[in-house]
Amino acid sequence: MKGQRPDPNLSLEKQNADLRSRPHDENMEVGYEHNLLPPTLEGLEKKFHDDIMKLAKERNDAEDAENSRHREKINAINGQYQEQLTALRARHANRRDEFLRKESLVRQQQYQQAMMDYYPHSNMAPADSLPTERGLDILGLLEIRGLNLEVHTRGGVPMTTVHVITEFS
Repeated sequence: MKGQRPDPNLSLEKQNADLRSRPHDENMEVGYEHNLLPPTLEGLEKKFHDDIMKLAKERNDAEDAENSRHREKINAINGQYQEQLTALRARHANRRDEFLRKESLVRQQQYQQAMMDYYPHSNMAPADSLPTERGLDILGLLEIRGLNLEVHTRGGVPMTTVHVITEFS
């Protein structure tokens, strides 16, 4: 036997027997990159599962961060909208008040002009010259000592209605 060559198949069988006798956990601890043996099905399945879990966690964290950024932007946009809405409502209220004030002034001027147009054609004094301390109302409703006088115009002709007030307040 000394002169014979060693059998290559015999040495391979011994190596395989030695490698099979090692536990799988030892192979897992060394790392996949440094493992000389092909990984087992269970090892591949575990690695695949771990990779999936890691990727899912990274994806969820990225989605949470993106949702947080979007929520912050939406809150900022909502705040700007509320400020603009408040300013718009204030402008609208001011314009409405100004419109009502101007409309009231125009109506008052139209009424005064109608009264002025009527009085020059009659012997009556204009409404501005009536004494207001006696309780006379220049808007067409006059109350004097229990009498209620209403002045109406129908077709440019003044019509006066007299009501007797029986209750005094």
